[in-house]
Amino acid sequence: MTKATPINFHAALSLEYVDNGGEKKKFLVISDLHLGSETDLIKKGITIDSQSVSRDLLKEIDALKALHSFNAIIILGDLKSSITHITKNEWETIPIFLKELSLDMDIFLIPGNHDANINLLVPDSVIVCNPSGLIIDDILLIHGHTIPQKTQFNINKIIMGHIHPIFINSNSVLHGKRLWIYLKVKKESIFGLKTKGIIEIIIIPTFNKYFYSLGYHKESRSISPLIRQIIKNDAILSGSLFTLEGSLIGETQEIKNLF
Repeated sequence: MTKATPINFHAALSLEYVDNGGEKKKFLVISDLHLGSETDLIKKGITIDSQSVSRDLLKEIDALKALHSFNAIIILGDLKSSITHITKNEWETIPIFLKELSLDMDIFLIPGNHDANINLLVPDSVIVCNPSGLIIDDILLIHGHTIPQKTQFNINKIIMGHIHPIFINSNSVLHGKRLWIYLKVKKESIFGLKTKGIIEIIIIPTFNKYFYSLGYHKESRSISPLIRQIIKNDAILSGSLFTLEGSLIGETQEIKNLF
């Protein structure tokens, strides 16, 4: 029995899993921290302290851990910001960040498209998963930059990041706010025609509240081949778009307009 529950007011999800032996595991699931993105902003003349960003994210995680008694954390990729290399900022920030997290939590990292050479930055205590994702019960956790394997047809829910959706409308008070996307789609559109039924997809917004608030949305919109494939096959049966506070602000058509 596995239960996935978004945490109100946070770009984070609680995943509770009870194994066959009755042991309970409670995971905090977050995505797209993009640590090191401050370097590009500094080059543009925006003053921001990388260490303070890292500390703020750790403080939020600590608060969630204390409130919900998490004993493990799953990061759905794009822990770092550079794509093909490791910046000086990332060398200085990410190992310390992970060391702090791993003091009293198990850490599972699913590499994203920005996580090249991430093994050089992680301490031994961090479990780096296969980029194809992590399966817990009937749930597949992925970054979102690849299409799931056809052999994973027993999956009934996909939790992913990569897209980091936000609301863009300069005339609205919600402009720049991070969003959750919930989809119910035809399973065959992902795992092939022999697979019938419905699969739920939850898209988690970026955990880094600074990433878009400082203007990244003007030049950065990640497209998922999985979502592109679903839209191409007209496989979305229903969809909902929520703010971090839990307010419904859009449904299927509004979601399609995001991509």
